Amino acid sequence: MDAIERAKHAQRVVNAYRRVFGSEEGKLVLEDLRGKFGTDKPAFIPKPDGGFDPLWAAVRDGQRQVVIHVEHQMSLPAQGDGNVEEPQTKVIK
Repeated sequence: MDAIERAKHAQRVVNAYRRVFGSEEGKLVLEDLRGKFGTDKPAFIPKPDGGFDPLWAAVRDGQRQVVIHVEHQMSLPAQGDGNVEEPQTKVIK
């Protein structure tokens, strides 16, 4: 797959995220994921004894990362993949 095809594929994926999570049902699901996986809370939450469990923090961080990825995809502009242009390369002299 060349650079243009990769860019078109990436744009189709962004458009799909926006269609799915931009719908009323998608917004409901995304809000549920935010609540369940606490994207607004730190990954390190103290245990009742005051210590931290690094394995649990890693699991929480992984869960949060999925929601953050969806939110990032939603922040990208939707456009037709036919509008994807040849990547510009810079010539360094």
